[in-house]
Amino acid sequence: MSDVKATSDNVNDNNGFDKKQMEAKPETLLSRSSSETLKRQAEPEFVLVKDLISGELMELPTVESDNTLGLTTLTHAFPGSHGLKYKTDTGVTRALLLDSTGQKFYPPAGGWSGKTFTVIFNNAPSANPVPVVSESVIPKLRSNS
Repeated sequence: MSDVKATSDNVNDNNGFDKKQMEAKPETLLSRSSSETLKRQAEPEFVLVKDLISGELMELPTVESDNTLGLTTLTHAFPGSHGLKYKTDTGVTRALLLDSTGQKFYPPAGGWSGKTFTVIFNNAPSANPVPVVSESVIPKLRSNS
């Protein structure tokens, strides 16, 4: 009877992986669908926000850990903004709720997707602003009389 030595080259005792597979980077061991799933879970959800004055639409990212939208994110994208509102399925306008710190918006019932949110401004800019006339350009009629 001949003696057979077990080596890593001829024995597969690593849970179905040979030595070369074991030396591969862990990322390469993931199947394509697994890596795509992991990538999708790491990406934030995006909230569709519209400025009614300019008509601009912008997608703003949520915070991955709790799916909220930061007020800072909104104000950087739309200076002067302080809130968001949207139309419900029944046509009623509803404002979003801020957390107790006033720093982030909770997602509405049913989540962010499928809704377009409208920016609420502190002092809503008018589409056709009324020009302000300075006193210096108004003729001083009293001094001429």
